[in-house]
Amino acid sequence: MTNSLNGKVVLLCSTIKAHELRICLEKFPQELLNQVLFTTLDLSPTFEKVESENFPNAVQITVKFHVIKNGIEYLQAIRNRLKQNELKKQREEQLKHEQNYKESKRPNMIGPQMKISKKHFSKRLSNGKLYLKCSQEADTYF
Repeated sequence: MTNSLNGKVVLLCSTIKAHELRICLEKFPQELLNQVLFTTLDLSPTFEKVESENFPNAVQITVKFHVIKNGIEYLQAIRNRLKQNELKKQREEQLKHEQNYKESKRPNMIGPQMKISKKHFSKRLSNGKLYLKCSQEADTYF
């Protein structure tokens, strides 16, 4: 722990376990702990609990690095899930196309035979790009 006004170290504990942190903080009188105005913490529930119990008057401030990091991780997980779903759809379309192509070449088909290209073309977005290509371009920004 540091003093935000002068940057000096107030308390240094070699642990991140809640019960051990409480033991370290018990060395300070409660009147002194009540004077703490704010605390900064990461998104650890352990630190949140310890700070809530020991600094009842302090406002807890989360370090923005952790908020941004978690937001980017969640966004990346969503993008990966969408990308995997799109790849699955594309594989299913490819298999369906191959099956239709094989059926169109059967000699015992009744009626006019459809002209089906052997090559499968993926569907494109309104801007002319493939969905997966746009997804891969977005990967370069993260």
